[in-house]
Amino acid sequence: MTTKQTPAPTQQRPAKIRRVHCVGPKLETNRKGDKIPIWRTFVGDAVGDAVSRIYTCLSHETATALAAAMARDRELPLVNQAQPALS
Repeated sequence: MTTKQTPAPTQQRPAKIRRVHCVGPKLETNRKGDKIPIWRTFVGDAVGDAVSRIYTCLSHETATALAAAMARDRELPLVNQAQPALS
């Protein structure tokens, strides 16, 4: 008698969805007590929560350039929700 064995189906984990996020501006208080706009750039999950270090930038141009470089280097899609600060 011969038996036929089939391997158990392997459960594949869903791929972790990661994106580079660039958000801001958000007003924060500096050491002198002045309100200044800041932008944040980070690698986030599918929901948009940071999964690693969050980079804080003091200008829109710096934040968007950093986000573009991070997306290119890490080969991840870029989600740019940053806007220039209103004067």
